[in-house]
Amino acid sequence: MMKTRHKLSALAVAMLLGGATAFAQYCTPVYTTGTSDNDRIDGVVLGDISNTASGGEITDIGYSDYTDLSTDLSNGATYTLSVTNGPSWSTTITAWIDFNQDEVFDTDEVLGNLSLSAAATGDITFTVPVTALAGETRMRVRGVYPSGLGTPLDPCSSQTYGEAEDYTVNLSGPLENNLTVTGIPAPASGADLGTVNVTVSIWNSGANDASGFTISYNVDGGLITSEVYGGTLAAGESVDFTFGDDFTFSYYGCYDFLAWIDWADDSFDGDDSYSKTVCNAGPVTGTGAWYVNSNTTGEPWGSTSNTDAMDAVFGAGGWSMEHYETADPFVLFSSENCFVFLEGSDAHANELETFLDANMTTIESWVSGGGRLLLNAAPNEGDGMSFGFD
Repeated sequence: MMKTRHKLSALAVAMLLGGATAFAQYCTPVYTTGTSDNDRIDGVVLGDISNTASGGEITDIGYSDYTDLSTDLSNGATYTLSVTNGPSWSTTITAWIDFNQDEVFDTDEVLGNLSLSAAATGDITFTVPVTALAGETRMRVRGVYPSGLGTPLDPCSSQTYGEAEDYTVNLSGPLENNLTVTGIPAPASGADLGTVNVTVSIWNSGANDASGFTISYNVDGGLITSEVYGGTLAAGESVDFTFGDDFTFSYYGCYDFLAWIDWADDSFDGDDSYSKTVCNAGPVTGTGAWYVNSNTTGEPWGSTSNTDAMDAVFGAGGWSMEHYETADPFVLFSSENCFVFLEGSDAHANELETFLDANMTTIESWVSGGGRLLLNAAPNEGDGMSFGFD
């Protein structure tokens, strides 16, 4: 069900937009209708905060200040925030915590997003950054009608239907001793990799210098390679550590690398490891061609131009068709196939994005081995996507 929109004068809109401007303080989001039509957040639960069956907004602009309700959160710990929607309309939810306490809800402070039907409850699981500043700061939970909007929502902009609620959280602050494995920059996926260096990125995210720790890795759960870090890693500094022994790729395919650190003084083990899949592609030698789209709808824009183009290039019956929901990426991106067309136009965009997110390493490796990839997206849904190949 859709709503009938109310009209506002230009002067009223200008005044309301002005209400969302922040001057060295948290912005106050404004709604032109707010919760008067039952578009509201009806429950927020996190730790000691349990604000359920809360009803409509406290103010008449769709904003509710619940900063008298608070909970303690520890850096590096993982929590679940539960949000319940109002009883009448669907809504899109975004939640933030101002971890750096600059009174701005940045995109890297988004806890998560939800798309909720009427009266539904959803959970957002998040981890407090180990570097978050100690002390009292603010959490914002914002809902805007309807569900399915692009996310994250804007924490400050003027909207029509919905509610925003603010709460207080107390952060424990950075850990005294903590090392974080942030990545495995080498090796990277490619073709005919052979013998390569293995490099692991370590960040001292604690308040004290670190020394005497061990860095290790294995591949596919096999033999463990370990070395002791020979120097001192200062607080706040990072290092790319390359092992003395190289690794040899013995077959074509994908390998699972796991790297970790062992340090007796480490305060938190939740960030002590990092995993990465590296694919060693053989040269593309086949002539197979594929066209891939979603099976949730017909051809984009109701047109046969894509299949006509495939027929024109490869001949009728000279190519194959698959769908994101059923495709085997290891079949599509094998050495037997030289061309893959991934279609993400119209109502195929979300499915393309999901497929890319799940299979980017495999796709990049196949391209490096000589595969030809055509990516097309003129989306009629979603909020943009990454096509990889950084």
